[in-house]
Amino acid sequence: MIIHFFLSLFIPVCFSVLFCKKTYTHLDAWAIDVLFFGSYVLALFFLGLWPLTGSYFLRYLILSLFFGSVLISLLQNHLLIRWKFQAAHALPLLLTVFFASLITASLYGSRKPPHCIELAFPLKGDFTYVAQGGNHRLLNHHFPVSAQKYALDLLQLNLYGSRSHTLIPLQLTDFISYQASIYSPCDGLVIALQDGWEDQPPGVPDPSHPAGNYLAIQKAEGEVVVILAHLLKQSFAVKPGDAVKKGDLVGKIGNSGNTSEPHLHIHCLRSNSGDFFEKGEGVPMTFEGKFLSRNHVYH
Repeated sequence: MIIHFFLSLFIPVCFSVLFCKKTYTHLDAWAIDVLFFGSYVLALFFLGLWPLTGSYFLRYLILSLFFGSVLISLLQNHLLIRWKFQAAHALPLLLTVFFASLITASLYGSRKPPHCIELAFPLKGDFTYVAQGGNHRLLNHHFPVSAQKYALDLLQLNLYGSRSHTLIPLQLTDFISYQASIYSPCDGLVIALQDGWEDQPPGVPDPSHPAGNYLAIQKAEGEVVVILAHLLKQSFAVKPGDAVKKGDLVGKIGNSGNTSEPHLHIHCLRSNSGDFFEKGEGVPMTFEGKFLSRNHVYH
């Protein structure tokens, strides 16, 4: 959380203050600093995990801070038109190219892929934040794993864009997602269920049992399997062999498995091996026709 705060808030605020105070005489130096500062802020806007800084809505505040500082700087400096490359311009230009490549990758990774499976959203609430998701590894740390290529990690937020009831969540009950009800995203058959793993304390993942308590539902149409993971121990409302309907209560969010805080992991796959997490073919999902990626909020 400290790293996210430093990168997403502290550095942009410092940039804004310094940018407003710096005196420019020529347009080229001013424009290069604007490009460098702007590319950094936009990269954060698309890629940052904003609820970890305190509120999802801070991403818009930082963007507004950038545009405000650019306007103030423009008004207080009388810029002479000059375009002359200097050695001091090399580093900010190289960093601008780097941040621009991150922005491009994030936009590409947010595009809807072909052949998506339409599902009902598995959570209810005012706001659900996509912490991991998309069609690129920069947006989705599951992307390199075949079966989980299009997986989503979902957090519930309050009206202020916060993921917790307290400023610094220290226990599981501080998190809004904890014990939230999960509903079946499709009609189908429960083909596998793992229960019995205890919740991990916040910030202490269990890599030896990555999925924790999970549920596998064979979708009624086709051979797609839907996986819901990190569930609360003994919260399941179904058992293997049960037929479920879209919208049926199936369990609650916990913090079991390889997870640092309560959230719902969901992915779809085609698998004939019985391996729901590594070897299957990941299938992209849509909800009301929307393909979700990092920093989308579903409500």
